[in-house]
Amino acid sequence: MKKNVLINNKLRIAITNQCNLSCFYCHNEGQPICNKKQFISMDYIKSMIKWFKDNDVYIEVINITGGEPLLHPNLLEIIDECKLVCDQIHLNTNATLLTKELIDILSEKNVQIKVGIDSFYAEQTKPNIYTTKNNVEKVLELMKYAATKTVLELNTVLTRYNYKDIDDMIKFAIDMGAECLKVIKLNDLNPRGLNEKDNISEDFKTNQKEPEIFWEIQDRWIKKAWHYDVWPYRGKVEAYIKKEDESEFVLLLCDEVCACGGCANLFTPIDSNGDLMICPKRHITEKIDFTQDYDTVSNILKQGRLKMCDSSVNRYDLRDNFEG
Repeated sequence: MKKNVLINNKLRIAITNQCNLSCFYCHNEGQPICNKKQFISMDYIKSMIKWFKDNDVYIEVINITGGEPLLHPNLLEIIDECKLVCDQIHLNTNATLLTKELIDILSEKNVQIKVGIDSFYAEQTKPNIYTTKNNVEKVLELMKYAATKTVLELNTVLTRYNYKDIDDMIKFAIDMGAECLKVIKLNDLNPRGLNEKDNISEDFKTNQKEPEIFWEIQDRWIKKAWHYDVWPYRGKVEAYIKKEDESEFVLLLCDEVCACGGCANLFTPIDSNGDLMICPKRHITEKIDFTQDYDTVSNILKQGRLKMCDSSVNRYDLRDNFEG
């Protein structure tokens, strides 16, 4: 019998701390923002995969993220290594560096693509503070193409930047052929200290009241769903929407980032330094060396989980207007 040592049998690897965008709300998987460039090494990846393989550890999903993982020069090699030990590979990307050729390669490797995109209608796809605007039409074209090649899922953070367009974005995602759209409620982590900077637009500050419309959107769409599941201790609702061809579209409505305190309910995260991430908000990590024996490493994973927030709070008990 395979061993279960990961949270929900899921592993999340931030293979770099670097990103070509600078979204104001980004907590960068708990990795310090604007620090020196860090790319996880192939030696580390190989030793980690060897440990999982040698010890017959079951991994359902490996989620490759960043930063922006497409910046890693060895991305495809990392994917090939990860394929040796898991059932599924998901790649989180902002899609601005995607190409049709790369989508074809990822499709051949059976990689599911998760695109972080906050607007289909603004000048840029995400509320990007410092760097140049990206080409929205190009990203949309690539997403439509990806939907014909592999499983495409979208992640959207609800902010002042896009809250008026969310209903249209959900309908657009359904028509595009995406299988899922995850709408994430903005929670004020303020990782860049932008709330104290007078020269930053109010649109790019994290203490926004507009995202409270998240609850209205949630209640509206669960009424449109033919079925929905509530995960009260993860701050998540899954609403299943029937499409015209009778297939299903999944709308995830999530208040899970440092709100319900549910890190220990989600996945086992490794950062780009090869450390076990304990708390993304407080940047707490634990050294983990996959060249060590099974008992040593599995104990680090177990103790790390015990240090993570494990919610006992039902988020929906706190709301009067939730009809679920």
